[in-house]
Amino acid sequence: MSDFLRNHVQHVLLPGGMSSYRFVSSGVPQGSVLWPLLFLIYINYVVDLFTDGSCIKMYADNVKLYLEIENDSDIAMLQQSVDKFVKLAQTWQLSLSS
Repeated sequence: MSDFLRNHVQHVLLPGGMSSYRFVSSGVPQGSVLWPLLFLIYINYVVDLFTDGSCIKMYADNVKLYLEIENDSDIAMLQQSVDKFVKLAQTWQLSLSS
């Protein structure tokens, strides 16, 4: 498995030519049969991180993290969950969009 994920290269093909090959430092090769399985393994445990009352919903590569806010401690709890998710994304070299 590590040989599959390590030292793979990619290039971009355009109508006017092709870029040079570059090493890919993260992720899995797109178009491979293993890609969907590896993606699920990669992100599926995320829901287990939020057992503090925060809710998380995932669909494909989208994540929604939310909590019903009833008091100030709920605000702090949601912020802790967001911070935890940001740290996870940084650890796994995932970019987040708002």
